[in-house]
Amino acid sequence: MKRKLTSILAADIVGFSRLVEAAEEATLARQKELRLSVFDPGIKQAGGKIIKSTGDGFLAEFSSVVEAVRFAIAAQEAVRADEESVPQNRQIGYRMGLHIGDVIVDDGDIYGDGVNLAARLEGAAPKGGICISAAVRDKIVGVMDELFADVGELALKNISRPIHAFVWPPDQGGALNSATTPSIGATSQKPTIALAAFEALGNNDDAKMLAEACNHTVEAALANLTGVNLIALDADPDHIATAVFQASGNQVRTTLKLRETSPSATYLTQRMNGDLSDPFLAEDLLSGEIATTIRYGILQRIAERAAETETNDPEAMLNLAGHYMMGSQPEEWEAAGRLLDRILTLQPRNFMAVGMKANTLIGELVWGYRPIRPEDIEASDAGLSKAVSLNDQSDYVHLIRGIFHYGITGDLDAAVRCVERGFEISPQFAQGHMVLGWIQNLMGQPELALKSIKKGSFSLAKNRIYHRVPQALAQTYLVMGDFENAIANANRALQNSPGLPVAQLYLASAAGQAGLPDQGERARDALLASDPDFRISGVRRFHFQDPTRWGAILDGLRAVGLPE
Repeated sequence: MKRKLTSILAADIVGFSRLVEAAEEATLARQKELRLSVFDPGIKQAGGKIIKSTGDGFLAEFSSVVEAVRFAIAAQEAVRADEESVPQNRQIGYRMGLHIGDVIVDDGDIYGDGVNLAARLEGAAPKGGICISAAVRDKIVGVMDELFADVGELALKNISRPIHAFVWPPDQGGALNSATTPSIGATSQKPTIALAAFEALGNNDDAKMLAEACNHTVEAALANLTGVNLIALDADPDHIATAVFQASGNQVRTTLKLRETSPSATYLTQRMNGDLSDPFLAEDLLSGEIATTIRYGILQRIAERAAETETNDPEAMLNLAGHYMMGSQPEEWEAAGRLLDRILTLQPRNFMAVGMKANTLIGELVWGYRPIRPEDIEASDAGLSKAVSLNDQSDYVHLIRGIFHYGITGDLDAAVRCVERGFEISPQFAQGHMVLGWIQNLMGQPELALKSIKKGSFSLAKNRIYHRVPQALAQTYLVMGDFENAIANANRALQNSPGLPVAQLYLASAAGQAGLPDQGERARDALLASDPDFRISGVRRFHFQDPTRWGAILDGLRAVGLPE
């Protein structure tokens, strides 16, 4: 048998059967037109030839791999331009796969592993994109390799070995056709979670009903999350959650466990308590705490793994950046920003990375009180608009937009709308309830703020982000004039996160307004030790609807002797 080394390109129309069913003659006419105007002349110009045509695609070979890649990119761009005038649900889009390998030549056709691999890479490519093997990428280094994003090793159907692949356009690295191409490794895609049926011990019917109700509510909450994928228990999930309910009188205790399936290990156990005298409230609180613990427990586990070794995997880097942003130190947020920049060079349209990067630019809202640079505000605003346009179904992105309005624009009504949009997607979003409390406090509704913050606090109690709960409570009690509780919560925030600037500010103001000179002096000295250049005039303004509340906070700072 004759063999040769050649560059093989496989191309296929995405959803061809659906397109033909919807508009047979129009689809076939446009397919023929694209063949005559784009593919035939382009392949010929690149020194290639079509080996065979299929009903919805073709197989071509090229003597030059560089010319093959150039043709593939030009063809995809031409198809996209030609189809722009067609309604989106009727547009033709191709997937392409490209490999260089040794093939068998027989009667004008080519066969072998190289052809199979090109076809499987085509099946993995995103719509309108190209997926190439490492062998192809090695041949185009220095010519156009920077146009492709590294998507790691793929497990391709009927290919026994993992294949290192690269994707064009680079921002489509996260849009691989995962239905046909699962990735190798636990962090190369979003983590998967399955819920085992929640169990009730004993014969208490209320506990059984609560376990079943919480099971359904948590399942609905996890199904809407953008950071994890909820799958069936028998579908080989990365993580499994179990919960056991036990009742005594009106009291119910729930024990949640999170377990990794590979290696099999329980890495989180948490006990939660509820009151059966109000079953609906018990369901609301317990399901919220369970869903939040699962959400952050999984992401924390992935972040810990990612921190152990250098990684170029976008999903792992995303989780590690999120881990840093749960902290309170500027250095952590700066490290998160660097990770997000790396992700965005590979995936510019990764909505979560875009939103998180926007959040890092205004991180001073969370961990400090100093002014934020105008250029960072502008970039954050643009980034959040882009993130929402990329994915309007992310509770996190809407929450950050709410924080932006709360802290930057002062449009508190817009801030509430953003947070409520997040609740439409994920009613159990604990951070959302806490942020709603911040906003309600500025709107002059501190009693409502306390309820919102405390609703979120139950779910965040064992989370790294918990320092924001006593921080938010300190601000609320400060506004209410309850200086004892304001001081207690500011100290709790500082115990949880030493040196937290906002908590130091609340502590100093509460001591000053309460007329407690000893505590005031200690708070003043700690604040000046962490920021020797601190001036009251330089404090970033909080947008209270009633300006006298903000004036009272500043008067408290003056009372302890902080410089104007």
